[in-house]
Amino acid sequence: MTFAIIFVLVFVALGILALYLSRTIEHGEARFDTRNRLNDDEESNP
Repeated sequence: MTFAIIFVLVFVALGILALYLSRTIEHGEARFDTRNRLNDDEESNP
């Protein structure tokens, strides 16, 4: 029974951590040119 309680608590803690990280980390898409260098969209689109 103790194992089940610990398992549920760890599962909930991981869910909270995942929600926190998804809200704090900036999501985006990296864009590369033909030479595999990172394109900066702000510079290329005035």
